[in-house]
Amino acid sequence: MTRSLSTLQQSIWLNFFTQTSVDKFTSKLVDKVVIRTATKHLA
Repeated sequence: MTRSLSTLQQSIWLNFFTQTSVDKFTSKLVDKVVIRTATKHLA
């Protein structure tokens, strides 16, 4: 019982960590695209 619970916690933690990393990466990517597009429009 305890073992399956810790496995579940690890799984949830891993999912959360992965999701956070993906979100950070995506937002960085979006920022770059937005900056590039804005620069093109301004130039």
